[in-house]
Amino acid sequence: LEFYSNILVILAILIFGGNTQKNLNMTTAGILGAAVIYFICQYLFGFRQMKQFRFSFKPADKEFLMLFRRAIPILISASITQINAVVLNRFALPFGDGFVWAYGNASTIWQIPYTVFVVAITTVMTPELAGDYVSQRFSKASDLISSSMRSALFMTIPSAVFIAVMNVDVVKAIYQWKSTYTDEDAQTAAVFLLGFSSAIVTATVIHVFNQAFYAIGQTKMPLIAGILALVITPLSCQILVTAGVGPLSLSIAYSIANVCQMILLAIVYCRRKELAPHGIIGFLLKAALSVAVMAGIVFVLDMFVPAQGGKISQLGIIALKGIVAVAVYFAMAVILKMQEATYWIDKGKRLLKKHRS
Repeated sequence: LEFYSNILVILAILIFGGNTQKNLNMTTAGILGAAVIYFICQYLFGFRQMKQFRFSFKPADKEFLMLFRRAIPILISASITQINAVVLNRFALPFGDGFVWAYGNASTIWQIPYTVFVVAITTVMTPELAGDYVSQRFSKASDLISSSMRSALFMTIPSAVFIAVMNVDVVKAIYQWKSTYTDEDAQTAAVFLLGFSSAIVTATVIHVFNQAFYAIGQTKMPLIAGILALVITPLSCQILVTAGVGPLSLSIAYSIANVCQMILLAIVYCRRKELAPHGIIGFLLKAALSVAVMAGIVFVLDMFVPAQGGKISQLGIIALKGIVAVAVYFAMAVILKMQEATYWIDKGKRLLKKHRS
């Protein structure tokens, strides 16, 4: 259902998207319509199961109060990302409207691999980790967070490097569908995107640790780390802007805040050694070698086969480079005997087999 809902959202953007107020209103209405359809379908499919439940509101219940106390920090933490975006947009305004739009474009792009891979993995991890923690299966909980983090990083690290190497082409492929989006606009967004590339990796670690804290019932720590990032982001941005770094200050400041947030979460969570993830250093060394080979080959390929010509030609060339990047990265991972490569290959085979059947 979520897949088809996303298709409807994309169609709304493609059909109604434009530079006028009317286009904006129609696009918003289309996205809202997709959300309404998604809700109705969920309700219809789950109606039979929902009939088994009866509404009951007991605010004095101990379990309700415990849930409420744990939920409030999560709700506030979820809003910090949006507050950060507002703060950084404020810093972008003095550079001009073009830079505000470029920053927004880059911010959207870097979150694509993060959303596709990381959120999907942690959605599965969180309830299972909570069950292991409650049952005091700490060794199994440690294995679970370790495998989840490695699996997520296995996909987001090459995504970050590919986006960094091909930043201009990636921006053009996604946004340059009309002449109104110029090469200069793409170059500006690409500069922001380059600064955001490291955030793909740090945000992966942050999200895994956040979900791990939620699973073990410690919801305040992600909030504290989020507040730290909220303080560091404008402070770093102000220092970098004053130093003359320019618009790139925005994405660099965000990345700096992410690094600080990641370090704090890792230190606090790993104090519980029985729950701490393991095997990460060895994994990172192998991933770094694999991605270095991938980046070198993609860089050389980009020199000899630049993305040019019509839109279809550009997309085809970028897709070719993406396929080469994936093939090289997975080949290196298999040579280095990375378990995560086998996991994703097997997962792909199962999906393909299911699709054929």
